Amino acid sequence: MNFSNGGRIGSGDPAGGAPSIGAVVPTLNEREHAPELVRSLALDRRVEVVVADGGSSDGTREAIEELSRSHPNVRLVSSPRGRGPQLRAGAAASSAPIVWFLHADTRLPQNGADAILEAVRGGCVGGAFRLAFDDRRLTLRAVAWCANIRTAITGTPFGDQALFARRDALERAGGVPDWPLFEDVELVRRLRRCGPFRVLEPSVTSSARRYRRDGLLATLLTHKKLELLYLAGASPERLAEIRYGGGPRRESASS
Repeated sequence: MNFSNGGRIGSGDPAGGAPSIGAVVPTLNEREHAPELVRSLALDRRVEVVVADGGSSDGTREAIEELSRSHPNVRLVSSPRGRGPQLRAGAAASSAPIVWFLHADTRLPQNGADAILEAVRGGCVGGAFRLAFDDRRLTLRAVAWCANIRTAITGTPFGDQALFARRDALERAGGVPDWPLFEDVELVRRLRRCGPFRVLEPSVTSSARRYRRDGLLATLLTHKKLELLYLAGASPERLAEIRYGGGPRRESASS
């Protein structure tokens, strides 16, 4: 594979050419967050942005369509609702040799695309980034620190850490699992079988909105309960039922 050279996110690639990275952003009622992320990605011509929408009703689709009119490297596709299905749809709609999976409420390091291209040139089949939150309270800084320690020990980051993969490795891994939950953990497990998987030093900044909405302790306990059930062999559907209460899902694909 050939990967174009260029500057940082936001500088663009004056030489043009086909995009090297396909950034996939699943959305469900993300009008507040998605346009900012998509706009920042679209400024880099090495990146094509595919927003896979699961049926937003808050103006998300209209905002992305507006951006696509001024940025030809932005596309909007419709998908069945759910993180796995939306990520699969977005990856299928992109033709770039590297696929980058992003939550709509994620903010990227300035050199994120450069870091990915360097890692892939170095032989990695995939990877992710360290994690930070947009809330600088000590408790949430501690949560991010623990998440990064866990990732360093287990080698298994979560989806809010901006996972990326070479397309050929993603295909060998069977693509993104068509799961409503824990598709990120399973994808990393499969990718690591395909070759070197690396957690990069720059941090992506994730929204702490869930912690603010549900409370720190309740959110941490829910995460740990779901992790333990996953490790015990509970099905993704059962985990999603526990996570979302068994009713129609109304939360974002980033939640």
